[in-house]
Amino acid sequence: MITDEQIRRIALAMAIIGVAGIAVISQYTGPEKLKANAVTNNKIGRLAEVSGTIASYFSKDGNVFIDLQDETGTLQVVMFERTARNQKEVYGLKKGDNITATGKILLYKSEIEMQADKIEKT
Repeated sequence: MITDEQIRRIALAMAIIGVAGIAVISQYTGPEKLKANAVTNNKIGRLAEVSGTIASYFSKDGNVFIDLQDETGTLQVVMFERTARNQKEVYGLKKGDNITATGKILLYKSEIEMQADKIEKT
């Protein structure tokens, strides 16, 4: 027969294993931090975070288009109006600003780009 003390020890062990499992899984569910040249076809559909300098900035109809450049290359970043309207500061960005963009890597007209969910000035 199993005692109350053994049940407590088993419960404690399972709780510790569960917390450790959550910590490990959380490392793989957040955005992957990448350099611009690492955003390749095998990253399409994945969530990524890229930091760099705005090489060009254009806004039309509330949509924001950025060429984000780091020491390895350039990545096209787009943030659509429906997302940008909740982050008004993106409309104040300019060429030369350092930013971190987080979003999904997509293929658009045979070009790799990031559809940003978040853009922060760094």
